Amino acid sequence: MPFDLYCPECQTRLRLDEQPDDDDVIECPKCASTFTPDESEPPKKPKRSSRKPAARSNKKKPSASGSGKEKANAPKVRTGINPFLLLGIVVGALAAYIAAASATITALSKAGRVTDMMAYVPKDATVVRGANLKILSRYPGYKSEYDRYATAPVAAGLTALQTASELEDKDAFIDYVLTGTTKDGTIHAIRCRDDIDAELLGQKLNGVSVNADGIPCFRLPATAAGILAGAVMYIPTKRHVVVVRGGAGLLRSSLGSYKDESTSFLADLTDAGAMAMSGHTWVILLGQAQIAANYATPLAEDKQLKNQYVKEAAKAKELGAWNSFGGRVRFGAALACSSSDAASSVARSLRESEFGKGDDAEFTREFKNAFPGSWNKEFRAFLSDISFGSSGDAVYYKTSAGGETGIKLLTIVDITVVGSAPR
Repeated sequence: MPFDLYCPECQTRLRLDEQPDDDDVIECPKCASTFTPDESEPPKKPKRSSRKPAARSNKKKPSASGSGKEKANAPKVRTGINPFLLLGIVVGALAAYIAAASATITALSKAGRVTDMMAYVPKDATVVRGANLKILSRYPGYKSEYDRYATAPVAAGLTALQTASELEDKDAFIDYVLTGTTKDGTIHAIRCRDDIDAELLGQKLNGVSVNADGIPCFRLPATAAGILAGAVMYIPTKRHVVVVRGGAGLLRSSLGSYKDESTSFLADLTDAGAMAMSGHTWVILLGQAQIAANYATPLAEDKQLKNQYVKEAAKAKELGAWNSFGGRVRFGAALACSSSDAASSVARSLRESEFGKGDDAEFTREFKNAFPGSWNKEFRAFLSDISFGSSGDAVYYKTSAGGETGIKLLTIVDITVVGSAPR
């Protein structure tokens, strides 16, 4: 059933195929602002005055120098504050404070959903990828991007989980999905929209119960679907399912990081990783060697970029990249520098480089060889809206593009290759 929302910024009416959840983030295709359903505000219609035009009086106005009697009978003007008006101001201010506090709590809870899932990934992970599949599924134009994260094995596993859960919502498991890669295997953390019956899930998937210090945990058969095949599944909360594909050591590490965040992937995360988690899709890479191989070595001979950026990229231990979707595709990436001063300096040098010239930039042969596709018109559009900045010890860029250009750029500026073999 169609459901209408109104952008609180420009009052544009947005029609969705179904009513969104209260915590969904909606992006207005017209002004690109984001809001939640409870912030939707229909346009205010101007009120028509019900008063009739006052009849013109033939009485003369009393002169300013009226008699003392007239002055004595004149109505008195109170110079103090009306107590009811004062009460209204206090109540209004209190309501505004409560609304602001509620919005802050909502924003923090959204960020918490991602960090809660990251806590299941142990500290020795090198790459973590995540996606808000629920958002992506609502934009048909981004189907290919959805498939990058809901790969065939992941999609098969999600379908099997939904069937086994016996939840009425057929898309209950199309929500947040996160994958962490370690030297010992892979961990998939999945968030469901509804509460899960852990015992029912284990039973329906033919799982064998495993002792996990009171946490429902099941070893699944090799015949299970997709990522569930031969994996160990544990259900730490009513909304989370963690699938561990690796040995007993990886299961212990995952359970340990869940119980003690200081041993999880979150423990050493810096500003670069925190920025990446704000996107609808995100990738975080830890490891100096991988970052140097992907982003410093290919540019080491580029005379235009042989500056502090290359030096910082060569020794950086964290890189985050993200995309957000709506009427436009928003792109961003952040690199952890050695200090906040270094991050500020790198941002300044990037603004002064060819990148800072927008679509007038001219790149060297070395850059074009390192990043295929950087010479075409879509990449020019990418640069036309780009901005550089720093936050803490992270230097970052942000840009956006709409329509077919934004979709094509997803394959040119592909965050899914972060952490892959050097290009």
